Amino acid sequence: MTTQPQPETQNRLFGFGSNYFHALGGSNEVFLSKEIEAHEFQYEDNKADDKDYLTEFLKIKQLACTTTSSILLNEDGKIYQMGTIHGKQFTRPTRISMSVRAVEIAGGRHFCLARSASGSVYSWGAGHFGQLGQGPHISFLENPQLITHLQPHVIKSPIVQLACGHWHGAALTEDGRIFCWGSNRKHQCGTKTPSTIVTPHYVNGTDVVYSQIECGKGHNIALEKFTGRVYTWGASTACGHTSRRTCISPPRLVEALQRVVIVQIAAGDGHSLAMTGGGRVFSWGSGSEGQLGVGGTFPVIPRPKLVGDLDFVAIVAAQQSQRSKQNEPLGTSNFSVAPNPNKDSNTNIQPNATAVSQILANTPKVTEIYAAGSYSLAISSTGHVYGWGYNDTKVLGLPRPCTDLLPYLEPANSSTATISQLKNRVSQARAFDSSHNVLLPRRIDALHTLDVKLVAGGPSHLLFYGHARDDTTVNSLVGRTLHEVQQARRAGQNQATEQDDDLSMESIETDAVTSATEAMSPNTDQFLVSGSNNEVIITELNNTKRESANNSDSEDEKKVSKEDDKTLIKERTQIDARTESGKTMLENDVSKPSSIPHRARSLASQESSSSRLGRKPSMSMPKIMRKLTSSKRNNGKEPPKRRQFFGPFGGSKG
Repeated sequence: MTTQPQPETQNRLFGFGSNYFHALGGSNEVFLSKEIEAHEFQYEDNKADDKDYLTEFLKIKQLACTTTSSILLNEDGKIYQMGTIHGKQFTRPTRISMSVRAVEIAGGRHFCLARSASGSVYSWGAGHFGQLGQGPHISFLENPQLITHLQPHVIKSPIVQLACGHWHGAALTEDGRIFCWGSNRKHQCGTKTPSTIVTPHYVNGTDVVYSQIECGKGHNIALEKFTGRVYTWGASTACGHTSRRTCISPPRLVEALQRVVIVQIAAGDGHSLAMTGGGRVFSWGSGSEGQLGVGGTFPVIPRPKLVGDLDFVAIVAAQQSQRSKQNEPLGTSNFSVAPNPNKDSNTNIQPNATAVSQILANTPKVTEIYAAGSYSLAISSTGHVYGWGYNDTKVLGLPRPCTDLLPYLEPANSSTATISQLKNRVSQARAFDSSHNVLLPRRIDALHTLDVKLVAGGPSHLLFYGHARDDTTVNSLVGRTLHEVQQARRAGQNQATEQDDDLSMESIETDAVTSATEAMSPNTDQFLVSGSNNEVIITELNNTKRESANNSDSEDEKKVSKEDDKTLIKERTQIDARTESGKTMLENDVSKPSSIPHRARSLASQESSSSRLGRKPSMSMPKIMRKLTSSKRNNGKEPPKRRQFFGPFGGSKG
């Protein structure tokens, strides 16, 4: 009996975000948030070569994106491109002519790279900063051309991975070496000079054997092969170091991640991600759009910070520990595990290591991370996708609430990141340059019917490719973020947690860490980072308990959305209240004449008169305030002048 081939509809492609440059196909919609069907990309003519086009299109091996285009590589090694490249527009996927079969693709701002099965590299697109690696005289290539300086016989090893930044490229060899080329203004090519490197340059300075390389806008992040350590170089704000230098080269070890074993890395425009074997995700760098997922907006968070909302194992372990201390049956968690029928609910139920291990084993964990532009993504072991960061163009596929309901939140000082993360986290907000920023990871429910396998995106558009779920897996178990658990408490939907309202969770941190450690497999984390993830979870659940009594009647989706709106209003009110409080304190300080000595007030009035008369003020306002402070210390008297000593050449020595 002949085996029937799988129908093409099992492979599906979804697109989100801006389609202004037709990077998501020929649709006339400016913003897309739907499945991209194959028939939308059929060629207008009926050539014989294109009769199997639909089949080829739906067998995608890899996705890549530039700023204004999308690239698709199918299983036969053929490359298709759609969007706008160097002013030329492709509203439907167009075959890229390449002399050899491709096995990998990568996209930068306006250029692309491809790798052949033999380990050679090809480039095409814009090359004004040398990002094509073809030398100083080539500024644009319409079709892929071989980079001769990266041929295996030249560098003594084949290329096994490619990566692209905005205006620079990188390649990883089989023996663990890295070559970079293109713009070097932020030292992203691993050297301080020159500012443009037109041919591939070996990144030396360390004797490390690398296994992965990723490029951001002006920085690179690499993973060591044997130890799982992370090295970065380029723009210092995205490198995970507390350095005063604006640029870092050669590659430097990220010391904050030495206690964990990293298995995957990702880089956005100005931020970076790292994932451990146990599914924990760390983020650092620019966070002005919420792309770090810590519940706030910060110009820069220089050191890696745990994204606690994605630590599903720790969340479930904390809940199980809480229920065991409340004498409840284990297994009544967010994930469907039957309670133990042999236990009497009236007896004291002690934690069962086997039951907890079974629950944690069934708990999804993050298996892949991705970053681009000003947003971040995570894919769980069940194929569900979580997104956070910039969503102004609906690039994340998440619904955008009414703008009036979103709190207005500008980036705060990074020194307050810990306090904001633990106490004043905000799920969604708007800013002066964005109408919607998602500050905490959220599951993309528009993809609930898709088992996601591939993802790629540009700054304002995203592509997801995967297999359609069958009826038995559409409603499969999903990982619930910490914020989602809080929302369930507020809505009164989780009856098990409603009984815990009077229980303090401060004492379960040790049990949560122990439960998670006992259930660890060889592929999970070997170290815990100071229990910081459990501190975040416990503190957040405590804050939620205090609010759960006021929200106890909501069962359907409409009421849930109303509660979500109420949460947004409450967050905005809290932020406004803090702002008004600060203004009131400032007004009170300024309005008290007794708090300002007479001499300081006279100095201020003199300087004001000088400015009105057009004369240059003799004293700046900061200097006046320093005089004010020193006057208070000396009981209103003028502070003594410092004695000056002159050296033999007339210069001051002190």
